[in-house]
Amino acid sequence: MKCWICGNPADTREHIIKQSDIRRLFGRGPYQKGNRLKRMDQNQTRKLIQSEDSVHIKYPKNLCKHCNSARSQPWDKAYDEFMEYILRNESELKRTRKVGFKDVVHSDTSRFTTSLYSYFVKAFGCQLQENGQTPPLELSEFLLDKGDNTNLLITFAIYESMPKNSASPMVQIHPLEGDVENVTKKPLNYNWAVSIEWFTIIFWFNKVPAVELGSPFSGKTGNIDIGSYKERENS
Repeated sequence: MKCWICGNPADTREHIIKQSDIRRLFGRGPYQKGNRLKRMDQNQTRKLIQSEDSVHIKYPKNLCKHCNSARSQPWDKAYDEFMEYILRNESELKRTRKVGFKDVVHSDTSRFTTSLYSYFVKAFGCQLQENGQTPPLELSEFLLDKGDNTNLLITFAIYESMPKNSASPMVQIHPLEGDVENVTKKPLNYNWAVSIEWFTIIFWFNKVPAVELGSPFSGKTGNIDIGSYKERENS
């Protein structure tokens, strides 16, 4: 397989659930017997996770070493800063339902938000490939500084369907969905979501975000409204 960002041989695995999210919620591994994490897939198959480096929370090899380290380092750093702020300010954000990027980082917010958006572009492209879809060229061109924008929008929401009184923290990968063209059956759009505890990140490609799921983020500075995310009854 080739790296979907640059086209070089893919020799590293990207985390489906970011390693830093696992560490924030569950601490550093290895996790001892009886305290090992569990991952349940869509077929209800349970897999034990002994450490935050487990292959069960990684994609198959889909990125080259350079794209998965040096190139994406500032994107990963921005995401970590963002999530640390989100989880640290849970009560305040649930009350105000707004994210102000100047509150996350106090200087150079433009560089920060561009890097944060780049992380989401990378994460979305990896999820497309995992589902047998070819990431649109505009995604890799953006990450390679060959394009100024993409048709990917991000919204943030409170996970209203989060199970109550859970015995341990929870991360949920929601299904990738979308519409297809009637004749060619080619994808027209996609949406996808990831819930980190109470906070859900929703990805929209070629699709207008639902108003109740938050205001769209495309790498620009300013304030973002936090919406409400509820799973459908039949999901």
